[in-house]
Amino acid sequence: MGTSKHITPQKGFASLVLGVFLLSTGPTRSEAQTLAEIQLSLLYPNAALEAYSAAQFAASKTTALFAGVPGQQIPHNNAADAFRHALWNAKMNATIGEELAKKFADAHEEAPGNPPAEKAMDLHNNAKGRTIIVKDGVGNIVTDDDLVFAVTQLALMGELAVIQGPDATAVMMDIIGAH
Repeated sequence: MGTSKHITPQKGFASLVLGVFLLSTGPTRSEAQTLAEIQLSLLYPNAALEAYSAAQFAASKTTALFAGVPGQQIPHNNAADAFRHALWNAKMNATIGEELAKKFADAHEEAPGNPPAEKAMDLHNNAKGRTIIVKDGVGNIVTDDDLVFAVTQLALMGELAVIQGPDATAVMMDIIGAH
């Protein structure tokens, strides 16, 4: 399972400045954060930066992996989206621990107007990403490549949910076959 880290809210001016900054940029999306994300960013500004970094990492890796795959260039409700959500949560799990990763991921899904099916898909894939073991046998954090490999394995085993297009297993088989 994931890691558990001691969670201590950070206070002070830096937290306020970071919260205002993140209000306009959001740690995990290009549009403004949800109210829950803003609150978490103010309480845990360092974790908010890690969540943002993890989101950028997941988006970059997903774009590279799914480039050229028909129907997957825009990750929305498809296999690329499922992969991105799982990878984002695996990376957050490795950097801020399972508890805060869940808080940030759940807060992200509280966007007004988020359709129930999309929310359910994202919550499912977020949870799957947090199941990835992020430490090796001697306690070292696994590498980013290990995280990508582990999420690929989840997709191949049919563990990731999609609501549009082919399932993640079929898409990953096509990607592997192309390489």
